[in-house]
Amino acid sequence: MADGPDRGAGSVCAAGAAAFQTWVFSILKHKIIDELRRNQRLQTESEPDTALENAVDSLFDQREHWNEPPARW
Repeated sequence: MADGPDRGAGSVCAAGAAAFQTWVFSILKHKIIDELRRNQRLQTESEPDTALENAVDSLFDQREHWNEPPARW
């Protein structure tokens, strides 16, 4: 595509940079999707940790309010 009277060499350079940026972004996007899919396949269902559930449940009363509020940060 030839540069027209209203298109300078800068627009060609910017178009090249945009194409490169799009290309890199596309690769990154697909790598992230691949990683998420791989992690999803590797996840196994585990037995619920009843000790942890009991410990958390002991922090709350019957109305699901704190027995003792947590300390301020």
